[in-house]
Amino acid sequence: MNIEWNKFYPPNVPLLDTKLPQEVVDRLWEYINEAQGDASARLAGNITDAKDLIDRDDWFLDSVIRPIYDNYYNEVGLNTTNATKRDICLNGFWVNYQNKHEFSPVHSHSGTVSFVIWMKIPYHWREEQKGSKSNCPCAGDFSFVYTDILGRIQDYLIKLNDEDEGLMVLFPASLKHLVYPFHTSDSERLSIAGNILWK
Repeated sequence: MNIEWNKFYPPNVPLLDTKLPQEVVDRLWEYINEAQGDASARLAGNITDAKDLIDRDDWFLDSVIRPIYDNYYNEVGLNTTNATKRDICLNGFWVNYQNKHEFSPVHSHSGTVSFVIWMKIPYHWREEQKGSKSNCPCAGDFSFVYTDILGRIQDYLIKLNDEDEGLMVLFPASLKHLVYPFHTSDSERLSIAGNILWK
């Protein structure tokens, strides 16, 4: 007797990523060079510094976020209140300066959708994790933490190296995540993060 089984998957929340065009990356570096105001006190990161960024003329919001936001917001089921649509805005837009051995513990963000963009990664995850005796090597990784349909806590690791510079990930703001420390480089790791909400 031959019984054929089919797999099916319950609905889940997708995460989006993209490698940003060089034009966007260049503009973000301009924002970083103009960064001011200490953002550290309102952030979870145990890191050297974080500074507020200014999105001049809403260029980043209009060029990168707005074209994808409505579809993503509705697809992931964030519009559970059936609220009347209003315009979106950046509610928090900052650059993180992370040095060797520093980390960001498990946390979530405010707003409806959040994002992270890796601008400078001074290490390769393979070097970070080489020789590890752990059954879960994660030095230098970015991780999302969530429960699966059996209620087990899972993580989704994004393993980073310099080829990921300019990579942007979009995710629901309430999704828990963390940043593991790196140990092999004396250079700073720079990332940009932000939150989007309805005005």
